[in-house]
Amino acid sequence: YLRERKSVEQTLGVYLQVAGEVQGLITLDIARGRRTTFSEAHKEIIHSFANIVSSFLAIRTFAHQSEGFQKEIILSFIKILELYDPYTQGHSEAVALLSSMIAEELRIDATDFKRVYWAGLVHDIGKILVPSDILKKKSALTKEEYTVIQKHPQWGAEVLHSSEKLKEIAEYVLFHHERWDGTGYPIGLSGEEIPYISRIISIADALDAMTSDRPYRKGMGVTIAFQELERGAGSQALGSHARTERRAGCRRAAEATLSRRAYRCNLDRVAARRRADQA
Repeated sequence: YLRERKSVEQTLGVYLQVAGEVQGLITLDIARGRRTTFSEAHKEIIHSFANIVSSFLAIRTFAHQSEGFQKEIILSFIKILELYDPYTQGHSEAVALLSSMIAEELRIDATDFKRVYWAGLVHDIGKILVPSDILKKKSALTKEEYTVIQKHPQWGAEVLHSSEKLKEIAEYVLFHHERWDGTGYPIGLSGEEIPYISRIISIADALDAMTSDRPYRKGMGVTIAFQELERGAGSQALGSHARTERRAGCRRAAEATLSRRAYRCNLDRVAARRRADQA
């Protein structure tokens, strides 16, 4: 290309700027030997085109920054929830990751894939409004206390619905505790009435809960966790899906997530040991 390029007689260039910073350059050349020159009309056209491109770059930059800022805010809320309820530490991010990997195995479209991740990340955000003495209670909950716990999907959905960007996932958070046989909450939806994304999050939520260590029990392995899911296939949110080929995809996703979790825990232990050695 460079060998075939002709010598340039004149070049007209305009910088592409976003917030005062140069992001690129648009140039228009006149080849040597051409009996022409740039007119005022040419200058106006290239400046107009540069303004359009700069506006597009500004919108794209803002969108990226806005999405990053939005995630920062959500993660901050989740950290507050984890301080409020220590038993949920790492749970929200684990459910988001596991839900995404299940969605990938099930090959859902790109738009829903994004919704799965965000809904998984904020599925328990409503627990911030549950009294701490109920969340941290070690003995069995009373009927009244369990009723309060059951309100967290509704409270979370109401919080999300107040955001223009997050209200589209509010429905999935609202219904992530519904069950295939209609015995879930908060409404008692059944079967295909439950949004598909809510069903994915429900399975991911159950898998992470069963395979995570708790102060009162050791987390179970993936095989046992899936045996538990299969026993309740008629009542769990994915219903008969837990008995079809989709089960294999869910299982691969769970095993991969657990491997990542174990790897991260090992890194944390190594880092803690190094800090202790340096102290």
